[in-house]
Amino acid sequence: MAWYETYKIGCGMKTDCIDSTSELKHMLFVVCHYDPRGNTLTKPIYEVGKPCLKCSRYPKSTCAQNLCAGGGPAVYCKDYYSNCDKEYCTDKYGTQHLAQMKERCNKTCGYCTD
Repeated sequence: MAWYETYKIGCGMKTDCIDSTSELKHMLFVVCHYDPRGNTLTKPIYEVGKPCLKCSRYPKSTCAQNLCAGGGPAVYCKDYYSNCDKEYCTDKYGTQHLAQMKERCNKTCGYCTD
């Protein structure tokens, strides 16, 4: 799976999910969650352009073999949640919550500029 904005993935697997008398009793089920999600029909899998031109959008990213490598999520000045509220842009609800707000509501919380 590849998607240029996705930088977190979590997967789990389970066997024996089906009745032992079923022909499918030896199936292995794998489920993965991607964040931010991708694979949407209206967006390309990657950005077309000059190699490594936008690596600076990704903190700690370097150019390796004409691709941006390493680093964290792309830094875009936008809110990724539709219900961002400035009230939640403090550590009042804990540091883990604040870190999530910085990542998901960076425009509303003032962590970036257009």
